[in-house]
Amino acid sequence: MKTLSILLLVGMTLLGGQSETTNRILLDAKLPSVYIRYERQGKRTPVHSGESQDGVWLRLHNNTSGAINLCTESAYIGPNTVPLKLASGKGVLGLKDGVEASVCYSVEAPERKPVSTARGTLVTGQWNPYHPLPFGYHGDAIATSWIPAGGSILLSLPKEQLADENRINVVFNYEWETERSTGIAHVVYFYASDLPKR
Repeated sequence: MKTLSILLLVGMTLLGGQSETTNRILLDAKLPSVYIRYERQGKRTPVHSGESQDGVWLRLHNNTSGAINLCTESAYIGPNTVPLKLASGKGVLGLKDGVEASVCYSVEAPERKPVSTARGTLVTGQWNPYHPLPFGYHGDAIATSWIPAGGSILLSLPKEQLADENRINVVFNYEWETERSTGIAHVVYFYASDLPKR
């Protein structure tokens, strides 16, 4: 009887361990590894010529157990950073949680899909893949900035860049692939349709 109880206990433990799925990468399994959410709107100082003062602030979240890196227009040091040790043992400066950073990003607009009909070409309301617009930040002098595990940063952009059905994209890398891998990059998007309706 004692042996049967031990076998049942071991069997239940093994089955319980198999039925549970643990994701060691994501901090919150209900959310993507990296995502952008709306933060606020308001007046901002234009950074580049031709921008309006109407701004949108977005928060980019790192929902992984490792750091991520991305392109910024300047290198951050001092009070906006914290010492960060990567899994490789390399020491870098990570952006403090909630810091506003000048992140490199692109703006894209959807293309309408032309459909040929008996009476000519018709443009439907269905959207095709996006194409880049001449907006965003891609300076000649750029730096690599790190966001620690679970951290988030703010980025602001002119509100007009998120007009209509536009979207922005930010390219990033996970810490475990940046030094060993080449040609790998990931993209996170934020859509104009995700702005609050007024």
